[in-house]
Amino acid sequence: PAHAILVFHAFQKKTQKAPKREMALGRQRLKEVLHGNV
Repeated sequence: PAHAILVFHAFQKKTQKAPKREMALGRQRLKEVLHGNV
């Protein structure tokens, strides 16, 4: 099977936890790709 790595959003992480806004943006972009909205 083919494998792929998709990057939807990149940001500089300065703390242990990723900011919720950054995570939400990545999830939204994943949904757009999965639903063909790109």
